[in-house]
Amino acid sequence: MTEDRAPGTRSAAVAFLRELAVRPDFFGTGFRRRVPYESDPAEWAVLGEDCVWRRDPLPGSVRAGLTRAFVLPEAEGRKAVYVSLTVTVHENVLGGRRDMATSLEESLRCREQRLNATERVRELYSQANPFAEERNAIADDDLLESGVFLVDGEKRANRS
Repeated sequence: MTEDRAPGTRSAAVAFLRELAVRPDFFGTGFRRRVPYESDPAEWAVLGEDCVWRRDPLPGSVRAGLTRAFVLPEAEGRKAVYVSLTVTVHENVLGGRRDMATSLEESLRCREQRLNATERVRELYSQANPFAEERNAIADDDLLESGVFLVDGEKRANRS
């Protein structure tokens, strides 16, 4: 979407994000909404210097952000598969690219990241696909991350 067509206010950006249709089956058969399903669009995830994720109010350069969470429940000896999809509406393309660069650097800075009280991810791999490289036809830029998902107390790690 070009900057002149992007939502111009926070309320318009939140309405835009809420209208995005993302069904669990977009990720494959059997996926369901995870609880909680949506984040607060007035906050976003921030990785602290201690490599622990937290929710902070949006900076002035971001109009809205929304994360939706999905799960493929455990079945037939296979562990659950977790997917999160985050869409952020930035004030401009430059701000979006700056935040994506920060995300790419965070996977190098924090080889293990604490997601919450019981979950963490390590060996995180981040890959950016800028729209200009024509690998991505649905957004200005796209960032894909995967790694090893660990839950405290479980013996086996999960590749995510």
